[in-house]
Amino acid sequence: MVHGAILGLPAGATDQPLAPGKWGVRETVLHLATRDQARLREMEAALRGASPSWRGVRDPEMGAINAETMEPLRHLDWEESVRLLHRCRQQLMEELEMVPEEPVEVWSKEHPFGWMFQVLPPHDRHHADTIKRWRAERGV
Repeated sequence: MVHGAILGLPAGATDQPLAPGKWGVRETVLHLATRDQARLREMEAALRGASPSWRGVRDPEMGAINAETMEPLRHLDWEESVRLLHRCRQQLMEELEMVPEEPVEVWSKEHPFGWMFQVLPPHDRHHADTIKRWRAERGV
């Protein structure tokens, strides 16, 4: 989803805000990478039943969390940001492949681990759709 939305995007356009007061595409990519990093950090605990640290968190608190986790990465240019997202997503997929299919309950939305990964695709879709709309509106 996101990969297709950013494919071929010129680096010079990636810092333009997607809407007034919103992130640009580069910052959105960094955001997605930091969310993957959070999942990687919290996978083991979630498998044991601990709720992910961001579950139930709403704005403005989530905005503050995003700003804090993205801050150390803001110096990355477009290409570095994309590479980081790809590395994080690859690592996440590798870790997920090692999780056993049983017990099935772990994969349900009611379980913290299942919830953590069932909310990932809609989150990606939201950002991919936003980027696609922005590109269409600007002809980028």
